[in-house]
Amino acid sequence: MKRKIIYLLASCLIGIALIAASMLAISCGQAEEEEEEVVITEEVEEKEPAHEEIFSLGETVESDMLSVTVPRKIAVTVTELYMTDSYEYYATMDEVWRTHQAPAGSTFIIANVKIKNISSMDTVKVGTQDMRGGCAAEVVPAGFYMATGLREELGVWLDILPGEETEGPALFEVPKGSTDYYVKYRFSLEPEVWVKWLLE
Repeated sequence: MKRKIIYLLASCLIGIALIAASMLAISCGQAEEEEEEVVITEEVEEKEPAHEEIFSLGETVESDMLSVTVPRKIAVTVTELYMTDSYEYYATMDEVWRTHQAPAGSTFIIANVKIKNISSMDTVKVGTQDMRGGCAAEVVPAGFYMATGLREELGVWLDILPGEETEGPALFEVPKGSTDYYVKYRFSLEPEVWVKWLLE
């Protein structure tokens, strides 16, 4: 009789232990599910859109003329702006004139640009790295302009001392048959400020 009682008690204890273990497993599973449902959201700071101002061809634009304050003190003039399907350049190694043709479906925008450092103390970096050309269909960086022998390409990234200036052509290969062709120069990266000249 004692053995039966002990056996019954042992069976009850085992049963209780199994029920407790299964309840613990269920609650852990629910906790894991709840943890999985937690979604971490990070606030992404939206970048402020670039500021852009339009000026007339031939008009010199100085940093202080802009409606936004920019750190770099420069003056930029686009003296000439035109489209062409080809242009001639002088190949110095062969000592002959050659023609550079735009690929099918494209044309060139060529801008003659003058950039002056109007700071009294600071050397500034300027060049085609800060230029874009484009149209209603596409915006493109400056391409490589072959030296014509008459005027050298505007450099990609030049150090200009106070009071000094650089001048030269910049070339942009853009889609043919579009509208609203232009070139623009970035006066500042932070804040992002561009000045645009439209092809008239």
